[in-house]
Amino acid sequence: MFYKRHKKLCIFFIILALLSATGAAGYFIAKKEPRIVEIVNTPEASPALPAGANDEKIEDNATIKWDYEYKKCEHHIYVSCQIEKEMAGLTFSMFSEKYPDIKIIDFSTDNLVLKKTFDCYCPEHMILKKYKNELAVFRTSLGTDNQEIYIKIPIKFDNLDTDEKKVLSAGKVFNNRRDMEDYIEDIET
Repeated sequence: MFYKRHKKLCIFFIILALLSATGAAGYFIAKKEPRIVEIVNTPEASPALPAGANDEKIEDNATIKWDYEYKKCEHHIYVSCQIEKEMAGLTFSMFSEKYPDIKIIDFSTDNLVLKKTFDCYCPEHMILKKYKNELAVFRTSLGTDNQEIYIKIPIKFDNLDTDEKKVLSAGKVFNNRRDMEDYIEDIET
């Protein structure tokens, strides 16, 4: 009786159920297929090089324009310098094989534009933290992720408050020297 009264509504729900079932089946079948991105990024896929790019070799007097990217502060530092001796004579593919962590932006025989990314703060930032049983200010060396001691602070770590010890065990970052000096004066008093 319900079917006779609402025949169009019943047909609509049957069609809706069939479309939903086919959509779900298609989703589950496609889910098992490999992604297109995975196919494109296979090791067999080689980057497109301009014709003759692998024949060109870096000259002895070539210059490099570096773009050092520091992820923690999102700063970029640009440096221009002469190539290192071991870079001379390398082709594009030899260079990219020898230095896999360096991104090549532009490659020519006399001029290279390269980018290197670091997961730390740039040399403009100062990090105050525990060093042995005192405090020291660390800075990142340009072009590396190595932190070196910039200044030793003659404040005993054991004499600090518990909260300050927690903060300075991990390290406190400062954007400029004045803020750091103000902070050091506060913890001394």
